[in-house]
Amino acid sequence: MIRSLTGKQFSEKVSEHCVGIWKAQGTYTDEDAKAIDKFIEAYKDQNFPPGSSIHHTISPAGSLMISFSKDGSIPKTMNSVIENEKIGPAIIEMVIGKHGVSPETKKNVASRLSTIIN
Repeated sequence: MIRSLTGKQFSEKVSEHCVGIWKAQGTYTDEDAKAIDKFIEAYKDQNFPPGSSIHHTISPAGSLMISFSKDGSIPKTMNSVIENEKIGPAIIEMVIGKHGVSPETKKNVASRLSTIIN
């Protein structure tokens, strides 16, 4: 994180975005609502000071795996797994996609991927 953020702030903003898109597309389901509830629950007690990070991984089966790091390291365990094929890609697109909400995060991801790959 570049600036402090609460898990509640992050999860509510992301959830609003995902639900809004799915409703506009006419694809929002009860299963999606359950996934959003689980997403919000995963973040409710989290705080992210500068230097911490949020890690989202999408499994081959489509589940979203969430982990947190307070020191910028890559976590070895997951804090939460959400079995919903739509939520993972929606979050990634929202944060670092072509019209993502966080250019700083996009740069950070590119830098970290470069370090990992090299």
